[in-house]
Amino acid sequence: MAGLAAVPVVTQFREEMNRVRERELAAALRRLGDLTPEQRSALEHFSQSLMNKFLHEPSVRLRAAAANGRGLGVVDAARYLFALGEQASSGAADTANHTDDEETR
Repeated sequence: MAGLAAVPVVTQFREEMNRVRERELAAALRRLGDLTPEQRSALEHFSQSLMNKFLHEPSVRLRAAAANGRGLGVVDAARYLFALGEQASSGAADTANHTDDEETR
């Protein structure tokens, strides 16, 4: 049962991190200006690949911990650490403000 608790958390974690990746990529593309389609594609691929590499091990460990009976504590910790299940709009606003701040520097 605890193993199943990790599935929606891992899914939500990856979806939220992908939203952050997309916002940051869009900001970077605006700063870089005119790029060829090949350059845009390369940056998109790079950002997806980097995100997947960063998230792979935590995702595997979260599923494994949940399956080993340590799951509910680990799942709850992941929810807390990454603000999963909270108001998505507050996290999005914080990230948007952070991105705007960086662009004005």
